[in-house]
Amino acid sequence: MLVALTGAGISRPSGIPTFEEQPWLQKTLTREFFDSQPEAFYERYWQMVELMESVEPNRAHLTLAKYKIPIITQNIDCLHQRAGSEEVAQVHGYYSEFICEGCQGQASLPDGLRPIPYRCPKCREVLKPKVVLYGEQMRDWERAVSLAAACDTLLVVGTSLQVYPAAYLPQMVQERGAEVVVINDNADTRVPAFFADYQVR
Repeated sequence: MLVALTGAGISRPSGIPTFEEQPWLQKTLTREFFDSQPEAFYERYWQMVELMESVEPNRAHLTLAKYKIPIITQNIDCLHQRAGSEEVAQVHGYYSEFICEGCQGQASLPDGLRPIPYRCPKCREVLKPKVVLYGEQMRDWERAVSLAAACDTLLVVGTSLQVYPAAYLPQMVQERGAEVVVINDNADTRVPAFFADYQVR
C-alpha cells in the first residue's frame, strides 16, 4: 500500500505560500496569541481563510485523489478533500470548523460578514478554529501512525520534515525497511510523473 504524507509545498502551486514564506503565521498560529489577542488573531485568520477559499486543488492533489491514495497531511486547507480524496488524516486540523471551549458548542464558517473575534452564539466565548496551534497536541495522530505503519511506500510531498512529531513518520517507515520517496519541489508536475512510473512497476 502506498500512503502520502503532504505538507505546505503540495499546495504552493495552487497559490498558497509555505509557512517559510509567511513568517507572520508562525506568530499568529500560536495558543498564546489566540488567548491574549483574539481580535488580532481573527483579523489575520480571516485573511488566511480568504486565501485558502480562493484557490483550487492542483494536479498533485488531483492525482492522489485519482489513485485513491490514503493521505496524512500537515495542511489545514482541505484541498485534498476538495480534490476528491476520501481518506485524509489531517494532523493539524482544518480551517473551516470551530469549537467553543466554554460550552463545547460547534460552529462552521460564518456566512457573509466574518466577525472579529468570532464568538459562540450561545455563551459568547471566543470560538477556537479546529486547527492545531503551536503549543497544542496533534489531531488524528493515531490514525496517521496506523497508515504509516501499514504502507509499503511512503510518498512525502512538499514538506521539509522539520515539524515534529510528523517528521517521525518517515523515520518510522524507513526503520522497518519500507520505501520513502521524497518530492519537495514542483509537486504539481512531479507527483503525476511519479505515478506514471509507479503504475508500471
